[in-house]
Amino acid sequence: DVDSDENCVAAEAALDRLACALGGKMVMPHIISAVPPMLQSKEWKHRYAGLMAISASAEGCKKAMEANMSSIVMACLPYITDEHPRVRFACCNALGQMASDFSPLFQKKMHDKVLPGLIHLLDDDGHPRVQSHT
Repeated sequence: DVDSDENCVAAEAALDRLACALGGKMVMPHIISAVPPMLQSKEWKHRYAGLMAISASAEGCKKAMEANMSSIVMACLPYITDEHPRVRFACCNALGQMASDFSPLFQKKMHDKVLPGLIHLLDDDGHPRVQSHT
């Protein structure tokens, strides 16, 4: 659905801009309260949105997220094997964004937890978009 995809992209961009403008002290409490129920939803679109919210807010909430990086990564990792390919894609996106924004701390602290899942996704031949995003 084109309208839904356009809304999703607009929401991601808005969240990114808000996080960068307002910072983690203002935005992180909302992320912390909104994202966990989204990740627990049975609806793939909710899980996708939760993971993309983590991605979109990472740069602007860097200081606040860095302090909780391990728990945020561990909350994302189960979705690397989600049944829906878009959720797996969003998980890769969130992990990639954190790896970029929290470098080199992310690589030093999280490589042993993240790499096995990413390597597993390289074999996702049925979903080349997920595979290439890995």
